[in-house]
Amino acid sequence: THSHEQRRLAGLFAQCGDFEAAFALLRDSWQQPPTADADLEQLLDLAAAAHAWAYIRDLPIASLMASSDPATRINAIDTRATALRKLGHNAEAYALYRSAPHDGNRLARAQLAQSLGHYAESAALWAQLLEQNPNDISWRRSQAYALLKAGRTTEAETHYRRLVADKAASHADRVQLAWLLNSKGQYAEAWAILAALPMPHTQLSILEIQARTAFWAGDMAAAVPLLKALLTRKEEG
Repeated sequence: THSHEQRRLAGLFAQCGDFEAAFALLRDSWQQPPTADADLEQLLDLAAAAHAWAYIRDLPIASLMASSDPATRINAIDTRATALRKLGHNAEAYALYRSAPHDGNRLARAQLAQSLGHYAESAALWAQLLEQNPNDISWRRSQAYALLKAGRTTEAETHYRRLVADKAASHADRVQLAWLLNSKGQYAEAWAILAALPMPHTQLSILEIQARTAFWAGDMAAAVPLLKALLTRKEEG
């Protein structure tokens, strides 16, 4: 049939890497979405390859998401969740990913949990990811922040210290570690962590913690010019 021919051509386009053309051709081969799971799955996969996220959001794939075949079910759920996330519907995406958790969507779950403020859960997920790859700097930074926000400051400090020791700490990482050390009265160590940053720092919030920490640590030679720079910056607005 004409529809069969269009599906065959769509497959050829996909083999050539032109997923947008393949998706458009396959989509248009039906006046409405197909009911057969095999056809529906092909359409879903091509829509994902073409980044047709709004189409995926509205595509009726309940039968795929409830399939008795684990691979089919997980693919459908993950693809719908990815589409929702791309469209900014993070809470819905997170709920979908959580309905079928597996290794392949653990990173997405960790990122979404963090963005939605579910810090205890995101910390647990980052820990699992770090077990797989202890040297991933971005994962360790995310783990440190999740632990900090979850109130597990001792564990957060350990991860921030690891970032500093590995020479992988960003300015923000150093500020977070200094904040933790200041909260325990370890001002000299906090100042040593911050002293590695440019002074006076161009970012007002970092300059403020530099000035305060230098003062608390008793380094007046550094504290006085930093405090003057801070006052000048604030007066300038």
